[in-house]
Amino acid sequence: MPVYLIRQGITGPVKIGVANDAVKRLRQLQTNQPITLRLVRLLEGDRAEEAALHQRFATRRMSGEWFSYTTEMEGDLGLTDLPLPTIRRNCTRNYPDNAYGRERRLHDEILAIIGGAEALGRRLRQPHWEVVPGLIRQRYWSATSLLLIDAGRHDITLDMMFEARAATEEASQRIREHNARIEKDQAEKSWLQREQMWVEKHGAAAAWWDLRQPEEPAPVEVPPTEAGKAA
Repeated sequence: MPVYLIRQGITGPVKIGVANDAVKRLRQLQTNQPITLRLVRLLEGDRAEEAALHQRFATRRMSGEWFSYTTEMEGDLGLTDLPLPTIRRNCTRNYPDNAYGRERRLHDEILAIIGGAEALGRRLRQPHWEVVPGLIRQRYWSATSLLLIDAGRHDITLDMMFEARAATEEASQRIREHNARIEKDQAEKSWLQREQMWVEKHGAAAAWWDLRQPEEPAPVEVPPTEAGKAA
């Protein structure tokens, strides 16, 4: 019965508990949560280890088995880490573990806190499908920040949203540069292949022109009438 650490979103609290099937437990908890839950760690242990972790983070207890997050939870807890299982959710929440996925999770969490895209749309007096076509558009971050403050979430700031967007842009730029290098390599390879085929057909010597030798003049075509007179 391993010990699990499940976090609410990427800025929310952490639940420390035990379960034979952590994935099943995650899905049970998710039914009552508007924010996506994530299995952060899975540790080798039982009820005794769970109680020890509850005691260790007692000053951060919020309610029941939920504790406010601290980076200490990702450090050495004195227990052996178990591999995290692959968790399959619906396509709208199964984001990849990269910069884009983290930004999507942050935006989903923000929308859940402020009351959804509809609340942001009402604040901006625009249709919600225009203001949130997946990610919250950057020009609407100020309004989003005010709604977060109204909801009492001062911990999610404009800087946090900016950093998430910057990380996504940096990752996208690396992908674009990588693709450009691949295209350039493929183009060069194509030219080399065509050159090799030409050399194989005409011979290596024909691929070079000795600049010390004058170019052979093109043959002069004689008009038919002059050719007849010459005969």
